[in-house]
Formats: sequence, structure tokens, C-alpha cells
Amino acid sequence: MRTFVRMDQPVRSVSFSPCSQYLAFSSEDSLVEVVNVQTGATMMSLTPRATFSDSVVWNPVYPLFAYADEREDNRERTGVISIWAPPK
Repeated sequence: MRTFVRMDQPVRSVSFSPCSQYLAFSSEDSLVEVVNVQTGATMMSLTPRATFSDSVVWNPVYPLFAYADEREDNRERTGVISIWAPPK
């Protein structure tokens, strides 16, 4: 068993990549992170402009994932879905 301890806030979502090499997770501290499952190394870290990220899910075919978050603009809360793909 491997444990990843990085978040300062509760984890909201966890998702394995289709190849099972990477784990993406999001938390209430507005962080979305991708780590290598074998080494624990951070592969990518995103800080969305959000109150927190609710969920993250990998595409079953392509190396990209979507994450949902909640933003507050002018006292209005809106839901946003973002898609991330590695740089080419």
C-alpha cells in the first residue's frame, strides 16, 4: 500500500489514469495534483481559480482529464468544468 500525504484540506476526489501509472486528486484547498503511482513523484500540479475542486476524472482513451470546481464571482457561485491535457 502507498500513501500520499500532500493536502492541507480534505481530499474531494481521486482518479486513476487508464494506464494505472498516474493518480489525479483534488481537495478543498483548490489543488488538483497528478502523481506517479510507483514513485509518488508529482507529475503536475494545478491551482484552479476556485473555492475548491469537487471531482476529477480521466478520459478512458486519451491522456487528459476533466475536473469540476466551484467559483465565486461578484457573490455568485458558478460551477465550472475544465479539461487538462499534457503539453505536446
